[in-house]
Amino acid sequence: MNYTIYNTDNGNTYLYSFYKQQTILLSPGLEFIVNKLAESQQNIDFIEQNVITFKNKIYNKKELSYYYNKYIFLKENDFFKEIDTKEVLSGKIKQTDIEDSLNNVKNLTFEITEKCNLKCRYCVYGDNYSVHSAREYIDLDYELAQKTIDYFVLKWLSDSNNFYRKIVIGFYGGEALLRFDTVIEIVNYLKTISKTTGLNFQFIMTTNGILLDKYIDFLVENDFWLTISLDGNAENNSYRVFNKNRTSYDKVVSNIKLIQDKFTDFYFKNVNFSTVLHDKNNEYQVNEFFNKNFIKSTRSSVAKVLDKKNENLFQYQPTGIYEIIKSNKDYKKFVSTSSPINFMMFFKNYFGIISNNYSEITNEKYLTKYYPTGSCSPFSKKIFISAQGNIYPCERINFRFVFGKITSEKIEINTKEIAAQYNNYFLKMQKQCANCYNFIYCQSCFFASIIKDDDSIVCPNFISKNSHSDFLSFYWSFCEKFPNFYTKIIKNFIYE
Repeated sequence: MNYTIYNTDNGNTYLYSFYKQQTILLSPGLEFIVNKLAESQQNIDFIEQNVITFKNKIYNKKELSYYYNKYIFLKENDFFKEIDTKEVLSGKIKQTDIEDSLNNVKNLTFEITEKCNLKCRYCVYGDNYSVHSAREYIDLDYELAQKTIDYFVLKWLSDSNNFYRKIVIGFYGGEALLRFDTVIEIVNYLKTISKTTGLNFQFIMTTNGILLDKYIDFLVENDFWLTISLDGNAENNSYRVFNKNRTSYDKVVSNIKLIQDKFTDFYFKNVNFSTVLHDKNNEYQVNEFFNKNFIKSTRSSVAKVLDKKNENLFQYQPTGIYEIIKSNKDYKKFVSTSSPINFMMFFKNYFGIISNNYSEITNEKYLTKYYPTGSCSPFSKKIFISAQGNIYPCERINFRFVFGKITSEKIEINTKEIAAQYNNYFLKMQKQCANCYNFIYCQSCFFASIIKDDDSIVCPNFISKNSHSDFLSFYWSFCEKFPNFYTKIIKNFIYE
């Protein structure tokens, strides 16, 4: 694997070098030379004609010699150097990496209860899915939460950096507001710790919004950041129901309006929305709804299909970024959706340097070692504590992958075993990743989408060389069409 050449809708041609992790614009003359020579040992003498025609342009041998010298310059600067993807993807998790993450936890999230007051049809714990961890519909024991907090307070106090930032404490469900008494206990305990230690805490909560009218005063008083789940208008939201298929839409919207009217500043500063995309909504329709009714945008995810017998159930179309942007002709609508985040990650991963001249490409940028897949290093972003006392790196993974346990006696986190588990999966996945042209951009997680129910390992986002060319062409064509877009998202998006 060394480079990918791709064309944009405007007729421009670019070359992306994997070794240099840089992109250059190819003139037709240079493109001709690259196509002829990049994968061979021949020199310019193989061109016998004095004149050649390429892409409707005529070049004499002198002009081709000029482009040949540019090619040699690129080659001498390793622009066509083959990379050993197996070596590049040989990164391993060390036990000390996990211990460092545990000592610097930025986000501690509790699943307050497994119970929920809604019966959302696409919920992975509902009747339409058979592949999920067993739910006992229990509540989090406050003493376990307190024990967990005490465990991490000692770690937070050992790092002076924690006194200069807020440590995020999350509340999740089920529906966290069903056990608001436990939320209050945890908040009050952390406020006591804050007074005695100087540590600062920021509280966040994901909620379906049904009980917000009852508890909003406390949430405002304690500066909670809220994420409210809503899938759009009444029809869009029709899968989010109570028992007996009763709609939840009117109640949630009423509670949101209450917050808007009573706590306007809090609403605009602290309230966000989360939407599940499925066969009854689409991203543009949803964002238009939020912009019009709530003067907000929403973060979208796609309903998961985990059960083979229901493989088309709730299926969202379009399902990919290619189809999303091609189906949207309104640039302003596109910018208002969550799609720009994909572009932000694309720029971050692919374009440390975008060169239109050859002096820039001599700036060294070495290809570092990667972990196979896009799986996060364990606990590097957060720690999630389930109501059953199980420890996970986040709430998005399949709950059958338990990374530790909290009991009344102790907290069990075997960092050596976790490192071994990760590295075992990395080894199994290395061959697939080494042949995937998307390995730099990969966002697939082992524990959410790659490890199947039968423990086979298959990445759903594998990209071949031809597909990679289409992938780069898609993004870059958009950027050429809207040249100010890059500056816009750099100013308005923060990638963490």
